[in-house]
Amino acid sequence: MAFLLLFDPAKRRPTIAFRGRQFRELDRYAYARLVGMQPMGLPLARTGETFDPAILPDHVAIDTPDDADLQPTDCNIFSGPGFNLIVSQRVREVIEGAGEDRVTFYPINVVDKAGGGAQLPGEWFFVVFEDPFNPVIEERSTLLKLFASGDMKEIPETARDARLVCRRADVAGRSFWTGKAMKDPWPTGGDQTPFAAARPTFTYCSDAVHDALIAAGVMDFDWITKIEEVDDPETLPLTPGLTGEPVGVVHRTRLETLDRPEAEGDYRPFRKHLRRGEPWAGGNVRLGVPGQRAPDLYFHNGLLVASVAAKAEIEALEPGLHRFEPIEFFKSFDPYVPVEGGLTHFAVHLGAPMHDPIIAEMSVGARTTMNYGFAPRYWESVSPLDHAVVFDADLCGNRHLWCRPYNAGTDKYLYFSEALRARLGLLNVPFGLTTDFPLYHRPSIKPLP
Repeated sequence: MAFLLLFDPAKRRPTIAFRGRQFRELDRYAYARLVGMQPMGLPLARTGETFDPAILPDHVAIDTPDDADLQPTDCNIFSGPGFNLIVSQRVREVIEGAGEDRVTFYPINVVDKAGGGAQLPGEWFFVVFEDPFNPVIEERSTLLKLFASGDMKEIPETARDARLVCRRADVAGRSFWTGKAMKDPWPTGGDQTPFAAARPTFTYCSDAVHDALIAAGVMDFDWITKIEEVDDPETLPLTPGLTGEPVGVVHRTRLETLDRPEAEGDYRPFRKHLRRGEPWAGGNVRLGVPGQRAPDLYFHNGLLVASVAAKAEIEALEPGLHRFEPIEFFKSFDPYVPVEGGLTHFAVHLGAPMHDPIIAEMSVGARTTMNYGFAPRYWESVSPLDHAVVFDADLCGNRHLWCRPYNAGTDKYLYFSEALRARLGLLNVPFGLTTDFPLYHRPSIKPLP
């Protein structure tokens, strides 16, 4: 048994900070190669190329977030820019004790930035991998849940359902190693699957090293996926792919906006409440009257606004999910003259925002972003005309209107189900350019025979 090792992205932890005075005498090109900025975008320590320890700084600092779940003294493995690793003496002893001779450990001083630059106790080592290798046979593995779209806190749970396969003879004699870049040298790869593009950033270990790190209490990797060893992968079924026709479609639309000079009295602080998701305890939201007849669903200077009719259609399909705050339009603010006719529109805060529910291994152009060896997340980078990205029908099945999490209620890109789009199509809604995403069910994940 082998294992793929990453850090849980939902856990806030100390990381390596390659910056500051220790690099003043370091050649810029050498620094770029060390942290994986250029020329290939991969850190020198993970390429298997000749490594000159003179490239290392005299020390590295450790950055600790204010809301960190761990402190530097709790850690035995640090990761940082370029997916470089720095390990404690105890970790080095475990790896060398397993007979691994294709990893080199260079002593390096580690200081705690939050601790006033005090040196961390014990000995620390910069890890250089000498023989990168990719053990996973993708066409015989089920990678669907290895990388998760959506809430990062759910990634470790979905990772347990991944099924990775390797050839037993390929990993024999290996104890601790890194993946290798293939066709695309960048960690976020163009026409490769997200898994293939992220290979150079992966760390692998044998079951012996895995068990020894846990026994020694120094297994800092907490997003661990097993790789099952088989003698003949050709006897296993190929990875299931998309079959049949899509079961539905999601429409992503950029609604038109009535951009206009903000009127005196427009209540802008309300937008901050929307972004923070806080309840609004004030009176009606006041906005200057639009220069034209207000549509039924539109953006008013970036604020999502729905008419009484649009609110009814949305709540008919998703009752109680979204928040609607009454809007009072005014003709002038000083003196204050409200628009007559009663309540016609509401400011909308969309509930339950959702990252793009991409089935990434089945999408062309779905790319990954990774941060310091943490588990990756997907982002879409394809032409709206390619129809190359498919969405997970199970995640979208009971949803009708949502946006991405980072700007709930203020992002002009909205996602509509077919049913809601049809209902709103009967109203005055200025839909802009629309991208359709077909919905598929994920193929079932079956245990290895």
